[in-house]
Order: sequence, then structure tokens, then C-alpha cells
Amino acid sequence: MANVDELTLSLTARIVHQLDFAFQKNTAEIANDIRQKVLEEPAFGGPKNILGVSLDEENDINVRTTTGTLYVTDRAVMVVGQLVTLGNLAEDRYTKEIVRTIEWLFAQRNSFQAESYEVRLFFWTRTIAREYVEPLETCLNVGLKSILGGASGSKCSRISANYSTGQFSDFLELELTNEAQLRYSREASATKYKSYESFLQEANLAGTVEALRPLLKAFAPSLPPTRVPE
Repeated sequence: MANVDELTLSLTARIVHQLDFAFQKNTAEIANDIRQKVLEEPAFGGPKNILGVSLDEENDINVRTTTGTLYVTDRAVMVVGQLVTLGNLAEDRYTKEIVRTIEWLFAQRNSFQAESYEVRLFFWTRTIAREYVEPLETCLNVGLKSILGGASGSKCSRISANYSTGQFSDFLELELTNEAQLRYSREASATKYKSYESFLQEANLAGTVEALRPLLKAFAPSLPPTRVPE
């Protein structure tokens, strides 16, 4: 079985801000402004890992970087698809670049006040370690059994929970179909933190993953994610 610390996951960072009512009207202008600053003023503070800026099919701003894809919408800036290992989460250098990028990008939207900060982790595998299949299926079906009793053919493929941890709002979801997926997110009001970086530090992803380690052992044979969840 592979070392749990070698599991690959997809990390998403998100800053939600006040609604920009004029965003759809000014999207092209905003995208041009960001591109101009990146291309003409690399020493301005814009991260060097930004590769290009464009508009996607939904007219949101798409920023391609060496570590993931960033999006600018009327309500948020986010970076999606940062691939790291569990072991990486314990090392600051693997998250500093994503923090620097998203905070720089949000600075270009500085006329809007941040409302919340969020970080999401996504694990995916085609194969679950054999000894964990039955315990996981039991975990999924125990709630359904309490509702339907022993109804023939009743089976649950997904379980999720929303809960609070201190000042954080957490979400955890486990899904077992032809593949296994585990989603975890942690969110907090931006008024409690001076920056996304301070939020992420207190979010303590390494500690959260440690708490999930018994469950994540089932994902140990997994391959690196080949896609990012919708």
C-alpha cells in the first residue's frame, strides 16, 4: 500500500467578495487591465507564474498559471486545480505561491470588500484498498438502513455532513460509485482575518488531514487526480 503522505489531491482556494453589479459589462476591461499589469509590470507585484489571461465561455476571467487555473467572477476570485500531496500540506512553501497569487489577484479587485475565505480539498481514486471497501460501504448505508430498514436493494452511494469547528464552517462528503471521491471544505468570514494567508494558516490543513488519516488510508492506492470536480 502506498504511503498516505504520497496521496495526490486537488486544492481550491476561494475569496468571496461583495457583488460587482457592473462585472458583465466591464469583464473585458477588467481582463485587459490584469493582463496589462502582468505583461508590462512583472515587478509590480504580480506573480511570475501567471501564463495568460482570457475570457471563458461563461464570460468569467480565466487566469492560467503554472500551479493551477484562477477565475475572476462577479462575486469571487479563486484558484482551482492546485495538485499537491498530503505531505506537501505540512510544508509552507507549497502553499505560499497559491496564497501570493490569489491575494495579488484579489488586490486588483480592491474596491470590493472580502466577505469570506474558503479552501477545498478533493481526493479521487478508481481503486480502494480492499480491506476498506466493506467498512466504507457500511458507513454509507447505516443511515439509509435506519430510515428504510432492511428494504431489499436499498443502497447509499454518498454521505455528507456540514458542521462547525470553532469559527469555521466545514463540509465533508464521501461518495462511492465506480470510483471513490472525498471532498472537504473549510470556510470562514473574512472579517475575522486580515488576509487569506492568515485564514489558511489558522485553517490548519495539515491538522485536518491528520484527523482524516484513518479514512484516507482507503485512498492509498490512488492515482493522481486526472480531473477537477465541478
